[in-house]
Amino acid sequence: DQQQRARGPHAASRALDQLGDDLGRAFLLAGETNDLFTLTAAPAGTDAAGPARLSFLTYSPLEEETPAWSIAQRVQYRLETEGPLASALVRIHQPLTGPGSLEPPVTNALLRGVATFTVEIFDGASWQTTWTSSPGDTRKPQAVRIVLGSPQWQGDSPTQQAELLIPAGLSTTSSL
Repeated sequence: DQQQRARGPHAASRALDQLGDDLGRAFLLAGETNDLFTLTAAPAGTDAAGPARLSFLTYSPLEEETPAWSIAQRVQYRLETEGPLASALVRIHQPLTGPGSLEPPVTNALLRGVATFTVEIFDGASWQTTWTSSPGDTRKPQAVRIVLGSPQWQGDSPTQQAELLIPAGLSTTSSL
């Protein structure tokens, strides 16, 4: 029972936490544009609820360093469809600076047995299933809705859904 929970919705919750951590730092040091943030929906001609690919720049803290430093890295989340990681939600990341930038990207399987991975981005007006960044574009995603599903998960629902805020994407004005 513990092994089943570790592979099912509890593992999905951990994967969503990882994605939320990355998104929370997506625009940490960004300027006024949304460069390098893309969401690709399912390939043309497939089911609209097909797997998504979410790719963005994030800053990850270097825990062993004092004082705390961050390193910029490119991160992509996608559902693998072929090979040994088929049906796994993967996180592919590569530092953009330092020695790690010369190495190939690292692929981690966050969750296996996934049948559904959909992502929608809220731009302040509506939910979008695709997002293409372009230099100089000042729009920033404000929230992300993610659905993970697997027919193997037991219980009331074979899916996990989360809506995550992207704090740096929100514009606020001071009342002072």
